[in-house]
Amino acid sequence: MDLWFLMDFEKGLWVKQHTIQVDLSVQGDKFLGSPLLVLDDGRIVTYVGTMGLLRIYNPRTSTYTYVAEMGPCDGFGLYTGNLLSLANGAS
Repeated sequence: MDLWFLMDFEKGLWVKQHTIQVDLSVQGDKFLGSPLLVLDDGRIVTYVGTMGLLRIYNPRTSTYTYVAEMGPCDGFGLYTGNLLSLANGAS
């Protein structure tokens, strides 16, 4: 699976930054994998829909790390803000 990123909206410039080796032993005959997030260290969080697996792919070693079995899921949301309130209670 190739991951392309829009680098320049005005110019319509897309750059292929990652290639994930697909593990067909986990996917079966259908590939329903989805990249979710690229971590700061370059690893890629993926979800395998056919098995409901959350895994992290390391492009340097071409290996996966199992994170969790979530079961079937229709959608994901990523929140990158801070859920902690301010120490002094100000908003």
